[in-house]
Amino acid sequence: MRPKWNRHLEAIDNLEKERCRLSKEGEPTSLRRYAAEEVMGMSSSVFEYEVRLNSLFRAYFKPEVDGRSSSYEIDDLVKHLGRMQDSKEVVNLLYHQYFLPKSDFKKTYENDYDYTFAEGTKTPLLGGIN
Repeated sequence: MRPKWNRHLEAIDNLEKERCRLSKEGEPTSLRRYAAEEVMGMSSSVFEYEVRLNSLFRAYFKPEVDGRSSSYEIDDLVKHLGRMQDSKEVVNLLYHQYFLPKSDFKKTYENDYDYTFAEGTKTPLLGGIN
């Protein structure tokens, strides 16, 4: 069995370096999905689990979708990886998922309950699929 990907701090550092590089060049600070994977040092399957289908990411952020391609803001990815390091964030999300009414979810998080916990998304900590 392969070891779990656990290089959040390294990925944050790489993203911040990329943001600085793009800012100096006057480029937008968003990355297409495959560029984000490369900068963060993730395979496609790890990116799916850690970002795209992760309920904690989906609670706060939505990628910019352009046709069949998605772009992710570097700031959003940095904030998300920081939240993944904070177990309180994950526990609060689980509490909201199981114990509070769906109508109260939007008061705490940026996106609604149905988007955050859509079928096929993954809940951090439990490793389960919603």
